[in-house]
Amino acid sequence: MGIAFMHGFLLALALILPLGPQNLFVMSRGTTHRQYRRTVPVVLAVATSDTILIGGAVLGVSLVLLALPVLKDVLTLLGMVFFDVVGLAILA
Repeated sequence: MGIAFMHGFLLALALILPLGPQNLFVMSRGTTHRQYRRTVPVVLAVATSDTILIGGAVLGVSLVLLALPVLKDVLTLLGMVFFDVVGLAILA
């Protein structure tokens, strides 16, 4: 149990600590909008997506993706769309 927890914890740090487009988007929203009602939905959406990604990584989604290569392509396309939306929102 301790080894699994340590692997999950290190994976969470690896996924969250680097400043990526998602984290920069959250920080820019927090600094430009002083009202909570404009910032809280962004923070909740990002926290939810990070939780899903970390949970999936810990539970072994890579094994499913190796078995179903089409699913890998679908997730790649969804990721591209997500980053396009984030990029457009930063420009807006």
